[in-house]
Formats: sequence, structure tokens, C-alpha cells
Amino acid sequence: MRGMMGIGPDDDLPPPSEGDIGTVGWVPSWTAGVGDSRNSEWLDRVMSSFIGEATNFHQWNKVPADDLEPETVKAAARTAFQNFAKRYLADVDPKQAKKQQKYVKNRRRWARKDLKQKRRAKAAQDLSFGDTHLPPSALHIDYMSSEYSSPGEDADGEDGLEEQRKGYWMEMLHARSPDGANNKGGKGGWAEGVSEKILEVRSPTWRSERLDQIYRRLDTISAAQAALRATPAAQQVASGKAGTGTRLGHVAPSHQRFTMPSELARRGHAPRDPGDAWMWASGQVGIWPEPGMDDFNGRARDAVAAAVEAAQRGANGGEGMDPSSVEALVEGWTDVA
Repeated sequence: MRGMMGIGPDDDLPPPSEGDIGTVGWVPSWTAGVGDSRNSEWLDRVMSSFIGEATNFHQWNKVPADDLEPETVKAAARTAFQNFAKRYLADVDPKQAKKQQKYVKNRRRWARKDLKQKRRAKAAQDLSFGDTHLPPSALHIDYMSSEYSSPGEDADGEDGLEEQRKGYWMEMLHARSPDGANNKGGKGGWAEGVSEKILEVRSPTWRSERLDQIYRRLDTISAAQAALRATPAAQQVASGKAGTGTRLGHVAPSHQRFTMPSELARRGHAPRDPGDAWMWASGQVGIWPEPGMDDFNGRARDAVAAAVEAAQRGANGGEGMDPSSVEALVEGWTDVA
């Protein structure tokens, strides 16, 4: 398509053309869409040119014949046209550019959240976690924290704290990137000249400390799994730590993350599957913890820490709580509540 428009792979998309569609360098009307008669005729020309090139050159001999059917190629061309149209509108229309930027951020944020959910689900299947029963709802994507790359996203302004949140965001940005956020040395697995992202982690405020403890345990298991995947097979054999599963690929470098102070934390959305009462900080399904419950939360965290410590002592052969289920970690919740 770029070749027919007479532009290179990295060139900006040109504005629409007038005149004969058959002329090399003719550019379709991006705003008219794929249903426009002239755009549709141009896409037919793109399709015919592509199929002709694919069938006449031996470099294409590995492409299945079914993939070169006119309808298949036409569908791919229509998709490419729509993507080009979005890019062109984002370049010439500030409103569209902002909309496109927000869409990209939403997709990246969802991808990070989805990856977190998948890693914890995989960690839950690890043998070291086999002694713990975890309800399926706790591994739903709604329970995962989100990671935001800027302070102003999803700002509703209902609580009047947006300016304070933005101020805290800027403090974190400058504190963690004092040299302008340029990682010229390529440290931490990043390419030279590419900086680490600063991400705000927004955990659901309704989530209980006990559930967070379980997530931390899953994250520890996941980190060990990731380290194993990142270790070359030869080193795994030499160290006696060879894995038995499928190698899932490289592990991305860690971003720099922070959380808002409790007084600036956002309320968050309720999960579609509310789960059990012990998963909620209030001890009641669907009820958010009330502001100012510092004493309650402090005693809850103390009880959790004691339960986890006791479970670890028991797991290490000492006298302690039986860590055979989530109930062991949740024991004592009613005493605090």
C-alpha cells in the first residue's frame, strides 16, 4: 500500500489525492472509509497487485495458497487501510491524536494487568503453592492492580484530590528520575538511550491485607519462575535447576513503580465476581472500608503478620499454624473485625 502511494516505510502518510486512481502515488481519502467507491476501487488494485507479486516471485513460495485468496487479501487490505486512517487522523487532528494516545495507554495498561493475572494463575499451579486453596475468583483480572504511566488518566475529580495526586506524581517522577529519566548507560536490561517507565500502581482499596499476602506469595513464586526462564539451559543443567516446562521467553526489565499514600488512593471499581468476605478489607462482601479506620487496619495487618509468621514456622518444622489452606492465613480475621 505504501508502494502504491509512492512513500517509504517510515514516511508520514500524505493527504488524499484527486485525479485518476490508477496513477502511482494516488492517495485514498482516509476520512471516507473503506466503503467509499474510490477507496474500494483502490483497495481492489492493491489486492490484485499483491496477489500478482506473491504468485510470480519464488520468495513467496512458503505462503499457503489459502492466504492468497482474494477475499482473504481484501480483508487484510481493509484492516490495513483502517489502521492507516487512524494514524493519519491522529497526525492531523489534535483531538484524534489525544484519543489515539488514550487508546494506546488503555491497551498497554490492560496488557500489563492481563500479564499479572496470567503469571499469578501460573504460579498458583506451582507445587510449592499446592498446599493452599485459592478461590478462582481471586485470580480474576478484576482483582489485579492497574499500573498507570501518567497522573491524569481516569481522573473523575469527584473527590477533589486530583491536583494533590498530580503533585505527588511529579514528586515521584523527579525523585526516581533525577537526571531527566534518560538511561544513557542502558542499565537494567534497557537499550541504550531508553529510560525506565515510572508507573503508579493502583490496587483496589477494597482488597484485604490477607488477600494481598497471598498475592505477594504468588508473585514470589512467579519471580522464581521468571528467573528460571531467563537462565540459559546450560546453566540450569550445571546448577541442577533445569526446568521441566515450556520456555516462555524473555522476562521484561522491571519498571519503577510507586503507590499513592492511603489518603490519596482512589476508591477503585467493584469486581464482577465479589468473592468471599475475607477478601474484602471491611470483612463484608461489596462493602468498602470506611475512611479513618487506621486502628482497625493496623490491628488487621498485625494479625495477618502473626498468622503468616506462624504458618512459616510450621512449614519449617517448628511449632506453628498449619499452612494447608487459605483458612490458615485468614484465621483470626473475625477476632480483629
